[in-house]
Amino acid sequence: LLSDKYNDFIEANRIEDASERMRTLRKLIRDLPGHYYETLKFLVGHLKTIADHSEKNKV
Repeated sequence: LLSDKYNDFIEANRIEDASERMRTLRKLIRDLPGHYYETLKFLVGHLKTIADHSEKNKV
């Protein structure tokens, strides 16, 4: 279950060293089940599009 991974993501975010934190988060994301990974990829892409147009959409 994804809820089992929640604490892993929280702990990874607490890693002080930025490089190690990113390595750990990338591994956790790679290890997500395919449908969760694809949903996350879509959501992050959508949020990037919103951020890229922040001047226009005032977000």
